[in-house]
Amino acid sequence: MSHLCGVLSLPAFVVHAPRLLAKIQSEDLSLKDLAELLRLDPGIGARLLHMANSPFFGVNGQISSVEEALLVLGMRRARELIHAHILQSLISTQPWHHVDLDKFWKHSLRVAVTSQAVAKQVGFTDSDAFIAGLFHNLGCLVLLQYQSNDYAKILSQLPPYADLLQFEMECFQTTHADIGANVLAQWNFPADICDAISLQYQSPNDLHSTFQQLLQFSVHFSVPEQTSEVGLYQQFKNLGMQGWVQNDFTQLSTKVDLGLGQLVQLLGE
Repeated sequence: MSHLCGVLSLPAFVVHAPRLLAKIQSEDLSLKDLAELLRLDPGIGARLLHMANSPFFGVNGQISSVEEALLVLGMRRARELIHAHILQSLISTQPWHHVDLDKFWKHSLRVAVTSQAVAKQVGFTDSDAFIAGLFHNLGCLVLLQYQSNDYAKILSQLPPYADLLQFEMECFQTTHADIGANVLAQWNFPADICDAISLQYQSPNDLHSTFQQLLQFSVHFSVPEQTSEVGLYQQFKNLGMQGWVQNDFTQLSTKVDLGLGQLVQLLGE
């Protein structure tokens, strides 16, 4: 699998992103420190500046520096948007055929927003949940670069994911979940995020932490035709939400749709 993890080619400015991402994991990082780091990655800094001037924050055109942008966005949102912009750039700069890249991108965002919403219910750091959801299918991009035509055809037919996983095992002796987790580990992402991504398709009984259950639930919830409502409910009970009824699922779906719409608008799609 190591040769596959090295396949993913990155846009020029994103090549430096792993160093940035590793540094912004620190809870002690100040906005001033982050601004200094972003000066080393002017493409990302400029993008955050553009986002901070979005009508979403009510400061149209008034923000002129990265420091001011970070004050408007805040550390948590800035961290999330940095990750989202990197993935968005990676997707949009590749000449992949036979794949609906907009669908792939929106699905990644939906899983991220769902993970974040559920994390708030169970007491996890919602930013880590957002990032895990955002990058849960990163391995698909690696395999698209490695074998674009055949893999793109089956990826475009999703769901169901079972067919994709079987195809991956037959062709590569691994899955996009394991590949994505390994790439993120090489980029110094936290082990909890990497493990959750690697195990996202395992049986719920084989998951070792609530965070892993959270990501698996969010992946399924974002593609509801894959899992029955009963199955979703049983997984959600594992997260300590035993009192949930159908109306709670409806409210979660509404919250996710609202959050997704705001995020898409903010990212400029």
